[in-house]
This record gives sequence, C-alpha cells and structure tokens, in this order.
Amino acid sequence: MAKSSNFAERLKEIMKEQRVRAVDLVNDLNLNPSTISHWLKGHFVAKTDVIMQLSQYFKVSETWLLGYDVPKTRYKPGGASNLIADINQEIQYMEVEQLEKILLFIRDFIK
Repeated sequence: MAKSSNFAERLKEIMKEQRVRAVDLVNDLNLNPSTISHWLKGHFVAKTDVIMQLSQYFKVSETWLLGYDVPKTRYKPGGASNLIADINQEIQYMEVEQLEKILLFIRDFIK
C-alpha cells in the first residue's frame, strides 16, 4: 500500500470538501486549536485515537486520512456491518435514557 499524500494534505482536503473549519473541529471534537494548526502545517500527525475520531467525524477511511492510496470512503456499498459496528461503538457508553430516545427515533424513522 503506497502513500500518495500525507496527513496534513488529506486533512486540508477533507476539511475544504466538507466545509469544516479548524474552529469546528475545536468545538465539535474538543481539540486544541494549536494542535490542529500543527497538523495542518505538517509538523506532526495526530495520535491513533484522534485519527479514529477524525475519520468517524469526516466519514472517511483512517488509512486514507493518513495519506495512503486507498478509497476515501469508509463504507462500501452493502457494507452495513461496518456502519453497524460504528453505531455500536458510539452507543456503547450511553445512558439508558439516551438509548431509549435513539430507539424511539429509529422506530419513528422507519414508519
């Protein structure tokens, strides 16, 4: 698997594509503004847990975000199992009341 880009270039690309500003990442993901600045300048790469967080936020592959020549999209057609795994990861630590609201929303959405 060859690298065709780097983390800074890919982060800039996806931020521009999805119209996300650095301040949005600060607010939405509780990241440090100077850290984001260092990433965008190519001074260093995010840690693994933050790469995972960013890839989920942008809905892109972690490997693509790191600059490798792989498909950008995280989910392949019919790849519901990946999506379900991500949903399970997100809801794993939610309170029962939150889960009940999600279940009601899903049931209402399906109707």
